[in-house]
Amino acid sequence: MSEEVQDAAPVARRRFRLSEKQSKFAREVGSVVLGVLIALGIGEVADWGRWQWRVSVSEAAMRAELSGSRFNFAERRSYQACMTQRLEDMGAILAEARRTHRLPDIADIGSPGRRPTLFGALDSATSEGTLLHMRRERANDYTGIYAMARYYDAEIEQESQPWATLQLLVHAPGPIDGDLLATLLDAVAQAKMHTRWVGVIAEQSDDELARLGIGIQSLPAGATWQAITRDGPVTSVMCKPLVADGKPYRPAPAK
Repeated sequence: MSEEVQDAAPVARRRFRLSEKQSKFAREVGSVVLGVLIALGIGEVADWGRWQWRVSVSEAAMRAELSGSRFNFAERRSYQACMTQRLEDMGAILAEARRTHRLPDIADIGSPGRRPTLFGALDSATSEGTLLHMRRERANDYTGIYAMARYYDAEIEQESQPWATLQLLVHAPGPIDGDLLATLLDAVAQAKMHTRWVGVIAEQSDDELARLGIGIQSLPAGATWQAITRDGPVTSVMCKPLVADGKPYRPAPAK
């Protein structure tokens, strides 16, 4: 082995070593970095905990709010068949009036009624960003059922207009002119369309809330549990026979 190689060997075996001053500086930097990482981790955990608490509070508020909506949907389902029959009866009376040009003395026809639908809990959860921290499937469930509730409200509003027109039939016996007859026939057609859609929305929404495990936890002011039981429709004006000329209306046999 040459003399140059022998002289280079000890140099190759030397290890890099920090001076005391450099070691102290490295320890201080490492401590600072570690402290920052720990602080960030603690902050992330705390932030996650705060959002989980907000999600829990928002979800409880939405479920309580939707329990009131479910009462509205279930109540509507219990009256739906009665409303459909009432519109059929009024349509038959108007069909007879086209032939006779007269209306019988019709008593109270009832009305669909309307209970308030609340959206405050969802609006708060949306504006505060809480839905973004909720499981996507769960957030979609809530936003979906609230969307159905808004659609229900819009259809209820549309439905109330032709029903208001049909109130012209109440206690207005006697001759009827062609313009009023046409207006009332159109109101029956419009009411049938909206009433059918409201019934479909109520049924689907009630089933969806049942799937989500949201029950009727409280009743709106003035409401009774019987409104959604077997006996509820019996006490409703809408579900009682339509009275015309002082007796239950029966359509004339088709000729």
